[in-house]
Amino acid sequence: MLEPLVFYLLLRFRPDAARAGQARRIAASLCFLPLLFYLFLAAGQISAVRAAIIAGRERHLPNALLAAAVAILLVHPGAVLDVSFQLSFTAVASILLAFHLLKSGQDDSVARLGDSGQFRRLLLGVMRENDGGPRPRAGALKQRGLQLLIGSAFVSLVVFIGTLPIIVCHFNRLSLAGLLLNPLMVPLASLLIPFALFALSLAMVFPLAGGLLAPPVAVLIEAFHRIPTLFAQIPFASIPVPTPAALWVVLYYAALLAGAWSWLYRPSGKKGETPGWLPKPAWAGAFALGLFFFLFVPRLPAFGNGPLHITVLDVGQGESIYIEFPNRETMLIDGGGFYKNLLDIGNIVLAPFLWDRGLTRLDYLSVTHSDNDHIRGLESLLRLFPVGHFLDTFIGLPDRRIERLRRQARERSARLTPLTAGTPLDIGEVRLLPFYPSETFIRQSPSLAESGRIGNDLSLVLRIDYKNFSMLLTGDIGAEAEAHLLRQGAPLRANVLKGPHHGSRHSSHPAFIQAVAPQAVIFSSHDRSPWRHPHPEVIERYQQAGAEVWRTDQHGAVHIESGGHGFDIQGTVPH
Repeated sequence: MLEPLVFYLLLRFRPDAARAGQARRIAASLCFLPLLFYLFLAAGQISAVRAAIIAGRERHLPNALLAAAVAILLVHPGAVLDVSFQLSFTAVASILLAFHLLKSGQDDSVARLGDSGQFRRLLLGVMRENDGGPRPRAGALKQRGLQLLIGSAFVSLVVFIGTLPIIVCHFNRLSLAGLLLNPLMVPLASLLIPFALFALSLAMVFPLAGGLLAPPVAVLIEAFHRIPTLFAQIPFASIPVPTPAALWVVLYYAALLAGAWSWLYRPSGKKGETPGWLPKPAWAGAFALGLFFFLFVPRLPAFGNGPLHITVLDVGQGESIYIEFPNRETMLIDGGGFYKNLLDIGNIVLAPFLWDRGLTRLDYLSVTHSDNDHIRGLESLLRLFPVGHFLDTFIGLPDRRIERLRRQARERSARLTPLTAGTPLDIGEVRLLPFYPSETFIRQSPSLAESGRIGNDLSLVLRIDYKNFSMLLTGDIGAEAEAHLLRQGAPLRANVLKGPHHGSRHSSHPAFIQAVAPQAVIFSSHDRSPWRHPHPEVIERYQQAGAEVWRTDQHGAVHIESGGHGFDIQGTVPH
């Protein structure tokens, strides 16, 4: 917009400068200070830095884009792993490649040099710049608006295809609404951002004048907020998808580049021209097949048995344990949860973790008891993941929240599978041995059974056995449950122990620790726990017993891997 205005002023007052082509240089100089101001407001965001570097270099955009990437990486080498860097540069590179392919497909040599009129005719196809006579002003405006809409839609589609793997890998979402939304939002943003910056700058010098512009800016901001909200309510506007394997990402981009190469060197029948090495139908089929695998077969096929994987997830003040068995079946025990669901652990922690593992369903789901910090995340997770088996430990015991969870599991076509104390459950070569709460304990504690909820002292306790490796999961049991297990002579000994009740001082008594004799103990805890979990006294007990202490508040998610003989344990935060 600035260059035509500068050209008009030069033509009026300095016609020699206008004819010498000074308009572009002057316009670029005038943009320098506003660009610096924009960079200051954007706090050096990668997309803003990239836009500033390539601004005014339309004739050499590929080189400018490469220079911008090199400049950013020289200052911040780690930016290559930043999602904003990946999205920003991939989107612009996709647009440049698409424009190059369109221009290369024209028969007019002038159009191949980049003439904008020829390019618009190519882009719009049936629309003509001039039908041989004067066009009414209203018709010209209508055509101009339609050109802008179609051009925005085309750019939106190009960016969607080019950035799809990055979006899926980082956000596990396939945003179909974005294809419809971007053609509206891009022109709106192009109007909102400069108008808002102008109003802000004017208000700094002339507050009254800036205040007069505030209402229209507010209207634009409100529209910028409400339009995406309305689109988000469309069914299937955003589809959750698992993270694809790295190989699928490579094949996806390989298919895109193969298509671009095929377009550039397509057969024309002219003597001396390079023939196309991949016909368009073959490329389209290969790309469609690659897209199918990319979206619907995210995990690479596994052959034979692998190791046992157990991950105690970092869900703050709560607990969630993910198990991947050697036969590749999966299980989740508990789902964490915050008070009054202020933070939806199921949506923002559990689901992304499972998608990152390439999962679209869970084979087994279980809950140790109905405390909010163990069950709440499962309630939201069940809306996203179908479940094969719901392992039901509390048949016959009343609890409103567990009954609701059962109902949700049945609605997701889960099979209710009893998990009874003393009855092992084999999953491939792994055995799950539950031994609490037993019928004996329930009979001895009628007040707990009739309380109407499955609380801490009725938490599921089970041992996972895989060849010579074992891990004991204890839920939130306290002193009474520990004493009962010791009296009953339960087989508590295990290589790894999930610490009872997050390390409460009212659990993990010395006799219980001695019976388990763990080599490592893991506490699911929060660094700002009001109950001081895990309690220093409890940590000292385990250290004196020779157990290595792991905490999710210090080490992040703690991962155990075992091939059945020994185990390897590590956290996501360096120990």
